[in-house]
Amino acid sequence: MKIKPTWGLLVYVVVLVLSVYPAVFVNGVAGYLPCFALLFCGAASFVHLLLIRKKISAQAQLDELELRRGDESPFSVELENNSPLPVPLLNVRFFIGDVHGLDEHEFPLSVTLSAREKRSFQLQASFPHLGVYRAGVRRVEARDLLGLFSARSGAGDRQEIFVNPKLVSPQDLVLDDKRSQESAYARVASAMSGMDYVGVRDYALGDPIKMIQWKLSAHADGLMTKLMESYTATGMSIVLDFDPAGLGREEALGMLDGVVETGMSLGRWASQNGMEYNVVMPMEDGQFAQTIPTDFENLQQYMQYIHLTEDKNSDALVRVLRQRCASAHSHNNVALCTARLNREVVAALQYVKQSRKNPALYLLQPEQVDENRRKETQTLLMQLQGSDIPYLVGKNAGEVLG
Repeated sequence: MKIKPTWGLLVYVVVLVLSVYPAVFVNGVAGYLPCFALLFCGAASFVHLLLIRKKISAQAQLDELELRRGDESPFSVELENNSPLPVPLLNVRFFIGDVHGLDEHEFPLSVTLSAREKRSFQLQASFPHLGVYRAGVRRVEARDLLGLFSARSGAGDRQEIFVNPKLVSPQDLVLDDKRSQESAYARVASAMSGMDYVGVRDYALGDPIKMIQWKLSAHADGLMTKLMESYTATGMSIVLDFDPAGLGREEALGMLDGVVETGMSLGRWASQNGMEYNVVMPMEDGQFAQTIPTDFENLQQYMQYIHLTEDKNSDALVRVLRQRCASAHSHNNVALCTARLNREVVAALQYVKQSRKNPALYLLQPEQVDENRRKETQTLLMQLQGSDIPYLVGKNAGEVLG
């Protein structure tokens, strides 16, 4: 703990100077007694802080490290004084926040500890948004007896908490029976099953290791996955867009939750119904990449990528829709989950439709939308309707799919 002066020291110096004045009127040592007494008390207070500063410990512990969005978890706090001297004032700041600093909360605590006392507290922490959170002690500050100095220590051990999406069961899919079955049992290339080797594609996070073409990967820039020919049902590509869509911080985080939960709910539905699927989402560099989650209830390995990612002019999203989702070897159904809708995105969806694919839009919108934005969205949705591209709109996954 580093020792620093407080504002109380300034007051102490002023009082110390004033205590010298009695010596002017009292001719003798007795006139300096108040000054000597103050000096002694100040020195004793400083020594007291030196003795207790390394004997104080503060720990925070969450009962659960894997939660669902919206869950609350008890937050256990333990403060201990291992010194035979009391701690007149101990200020501790605990914190819980996501790794990107967008959703952070502090819990200040001020207590007095007697000699060798250990105290426990129970706080309640809530996790309103998806992502990786960290929790721990941000700062510990102990004061001396007179409040002249403070001993501060920085952050201690931190815990990581993974907040997973709250999935819903789709009740109203915009992929109707005809669309979802029109290519059923058609001959398509699959990386998951089949007997005949037909080619390779870039590796996607989640592909089985046994399907990696190691010889070709050694000569390529990255891993390559073998494609096998099989008889299977039509697949689904789920595109997740993490752009904040020009919204404020809290609204943008809420829309991000809705985008992820809508997309992962669709992915779980596809998996349960025997469809091949993939999830296309932005990575750390902001560029979209294909993944194949196997456990939609636990996205721990993907959490580092789930955060607001600004995509200026929708360039990256339009590129992935036109080049990846509209290609001949991509899945027949394309589900775009996003919180933004503009002319570029509409044109890209229309291009996917013209490529004989079945695009569908799952649009997340905040509850309060300004009039200009509402009118613009309605106009763009009418364009999609005219192109026979289905869409669903809501403020969260439950409204969009429920």
